[in-house]
Amino acid sequence: MKKVTCKFYLPHNLDIVQLELDNPPKFNYSRDKALHLLNLVSTIPSNTRSDFDDYNGWTPISSSVIQNQYSIRDFPFYREWFTDVGLIECDWQYIVNEKSYHYRFAEKFRTKIKPFEYEIKKTLAKKMRASENISAYHKHEYPELRCWFNSKLTIDVNLAMDYLDLKHRVERNEDKEKALYKYNSAVIGVDKLADHYYHYSVDDTAGRLHTNFTSMPSEIRNFTKFDGKQLVSLDFKNSQPLISAVLFKSDFWETDTTYNKKNYLYESCSTDTKASISFKFHSLSHKFHPILDISSISSSTASKYTTPLMLAEKGLAIDKEDVNSFVSHVENGDLYEYMEQRIKIMNNSDKKWTRKEIKAIIFKIMFTDNRYTDEDKKLFKSIFPTVYNMFAFIKRTDKRLLPILLQTIESKLFLNKIVRRIANERPDIPIFTIHDSVSTTIGNEEYVKNVMIEETEKAIGIRPSIDITEWSPSNIKWSYLRKKAGIPKKHNNA
Repeated sequence: MKKVTCKFYLPHNLDIVQLELDNPPKFNYSRDKALHLLNLVSTIPSNTRSDFDDYNGWTPISSSVIQNQYSIRDFPFYREWFTDVGLIECDWQYIVNEKSYHYRFAEKFRTKIKPFEYEIKKTLAKKMRASENISAYHKHEYPELRCWFNSKLTIDVNLAMDYLDLKHRVERNEDKEKALYKYNSAVIGVDKLADHYYHYSVDDTAGRLHTNFTSMPSEIRNFTKFDGKQLVSLDFKNSQPLISAVLFKSDFWETDTTYNKKNYLYESCSTDTKASISFKFHSLSHKFHPILDISSISSSTASKYTTPLMLAEKGLAIDKEDVNSFVSHVENGDLYEYMEQRIKIMNNSDKKWTRKEIKAIIFKIMFTDNRYTDEDKKLFKSIFPTVYNMFAFIKRTDKRLLPILLQTIESKLFLNKIVRRIANERPDIPIFTIHDSVSTTIGNEEYVKNVMIEETEKAIGIRPSIDITEWSPSNIKWSYLRKKAGIPKKHNNA
């Protein structure tokens, strides 16, 4: 049987050979399969890091995927052996079609991970690479982006590891378990990028593209380059509020649309020159159509929540003062600053609010259940009552509808409009996306910025404000981290 060398990310103190000798498996055991299963506990969270941040170090693994995708039909025997020898812990909580068993390494093996190389059967290696690397399923999606994930994309491993070690020293003082989980996930991301081992997938929820860049901590991007050139990122300011402004455009809700195969979007059939945006609600997935159904709610509630939507559906402008103010501030990129000023005036307070705190309030309004209410929500509603009502109406049956709706618009805007235009006009420019931002090599940022502005105005009728940030190790606060980590300052002996 032909074998190939594969890399596995395992606890540095795990000696799988010695473990087998000390605890001989009493079933038809294969070390290849055992290594792969243990590797999944470490690597699954690292590929889509944000999806697993709330799992506190546990990794959900579907038994059916293991048995069908990797043909490991005897997975339960491995699970039993892993738990019996004290290698793995399982939460033993399973809900059909809702929750898989969650796994993590036992306390003894909850240590820093280390890449190990083993020779395994070629058949299993092929299945591993098909699922973990750029799979055939996603191979033909957005080739204008996929092509840049090649050997020219590099990372300074030494500097990246220096940063991660410092960060881990600081964070473990606050939460040892979480700090270790974050460290190990980031280390895997650095190592895979250094090996040019790329993952690239489009999710079914909102059509978002997930890659090595989207899964790594933002600070690590400072250590990457393309073809030896520095990379620069262009980000929308207050991105989600900016995109949400399209909900207050009458054109967005109109039903007079036709499908444009070239742009993968429905577009207006109307000859009315006032129709100024190309994105339409009815071009999106049918899963959003329940938003329009008001038959299941009382007339008083419908009147309270749907006034903005009803105006838009009738082609009437939603020109209420708070909506105009909201849209104006998201276009200017100063929504968070405006919110801070208003809150200070309303509370007669000189308290200094951080941008992070204001952003948290807005995200709470947009993404939490309507049944949950607090002072932050009341503050937002008093400043932007019509905006609040539109958000609340969209979320009334499912709090996930609004964020998924906005993410779907975002992915169509960036992947189908902005990226495709850049690729058509300037196929020589390297481009990468991180959901609501575009990155390119330094020197191309002004061109990319102009495309982002023009295509956003065409698509949703809003002119975005854009932050431009160069990715560089100099962005890291090295001295601060060393001080927080308790590392003495170096002195010259001269």
